[in-house]
Amino acid sequence: MRSDNLPRVTVPSSLCLFARELTWYGYLPYTGYGDYRVPQTVQGGRKPEVRTPPAKTYRFDARLNEEQKFLIQRAADLEGRSMTDFVLHSAEAAAERTIEKRAMLILTARETEAFTKAILKPLSPGPVLREAARKYREKAAHPPKH
Repeated sequence: MRSDNLPRVTVPSSLCLFARELTWYGYLPYTGYGDYRVPQTVQGGRKPEVRTPPAKTYRFDARLNEEQKFLIQRAADLEGRSMTDFVLHSAEAAAERTIEKRAMLILTARETEAFTKAILKPLSPGPVLREAARKYREKAAHPPKH
């Protein structure tokens, strides 16, 4: 169907103000039957709501040799990112993995057994610990006056 043969749209008078704000800018494919196409519109005057990312207040600089620069640039290009975005994203992911890895305590069988034994059947306090606890209780009962 040619553009001069577009279907006419009748707008109710209650929507006339709204209809004047619409701008025609193309066709939505697959919205009608057969060769009938519905014009696509966008509301004029309004801009899409844009979320402002958190302010970046810290700076990070790095010096690279030529080989590193080309390697990182190639990887960034393959992902469709800027080099800075690629490096920051990769560093952030590596930092999260490192922290997660270090947060887990991985023990051998012998260490697991010793840990379990210490938790389930702790040794009684020795004489040094008993003396320290006694001194602490005395000081806690009679705090120094200022």
